[in-house]
Amino acid sequence: MEQLLLEYALNKEGKMIFTSEAVKSESYICPACQEEVRIRKPHLTEGQKYYKRPHFFHKNENKHCAESVLHQMFKERIAAHLKSRIADGLSCEITYNCTTCHHQHNLNILENVVGIATEHDLGEVIPDIALLDENQHLRVAIEIIYKHSPEKKALDYYSKHQIPVVCINVESFDELDKAESMLLSPSDVVWCAWPKCEQCGALMSKIEFCIWRVDCCKCGAEIKIALECFINKEIQFGLNGQNGLKMQRKYNEETRKTSILFTCKHCGAILGEYDSLGEFLKNATLVSKTPLGTTCPQCNE
Repeated sequence: MEQLLLEYALNKEGKMIFTSEAVKSESYICPACQEEVRIRKPHLTEGQKYYKRPHFFHKNENKHCAESVLHQMFKERIAAHLKSRIADGLSCEITYNCTTCHHQHNLNILENVVGIATEHDLGEVIPDIALLDENQHLRVAIEIIYKHSPEKKALDYYSKHQIPVVCINVESFDELDKAESMLLSPSDVVWCAWPKCEQCGALMSKIEFCIWRVDCCKCGAEIKIALECFINKEIQFGLNGQNGLKMQRKYNEETRKTSILFTCKHCGAILGEYDSLGEFLKNATLVSKTPLGTTCPQCNE
């Protein structure tokens, strides 16, 4: 990562200005430390050796206020954008890939949010941007990150109180104009929207009843079967007779297991035990998927 240079400063009227607006004969104020800064515009052109883009500098060259200014400006830009959306009655849906369940989630971070606050002190943590409900309870925390990730203490607090954390990594002042789009596709979101089992806490699995079209092994006619690992919900759905399947259960006394059998409606042939149906999948065509809710892979409920 290149050295971050200070590209914004305050003029005598307190207005924030960019390097292109500054003149060498004037002095300016650093927005972070309130000390005097001057503009430095290089004689070299971009691409030449030792070139540095125009920037403000302190008399004390060891000061590193650029990071603080970038962080503050980005925070204010995001907060202003969210306040505007609330005032206009708009939502703000972000998209992210969850590192917990490995699914892509969409999250409306303004749901039940009526207020936006920067550096809102919650006692134990102070999020960069707090999204608050009508009771001033924190609904979503936004952290603007330059080099340093949120402390473990803060993440533990958010996790304990089930508060989504939206993390936005920033590297330069050039990204200020992209702040809104970076919010919609953040660097990371510490929040899994996938349902969890109320009993054991495991991630729930989707139940989908999948119907496939295959050729009957006896007469060659097209028939429908289901090739999935069945649980009670799927079996009941398959047995209801409204999906084009001729499906039945068969209990094996020796193995003490129930198999699922399918009958060809053209010739009456019974397609063997469920465990052997995988052979038909080689030439099977998926016909439909019907969502049946979720189940816990641990509790199977």
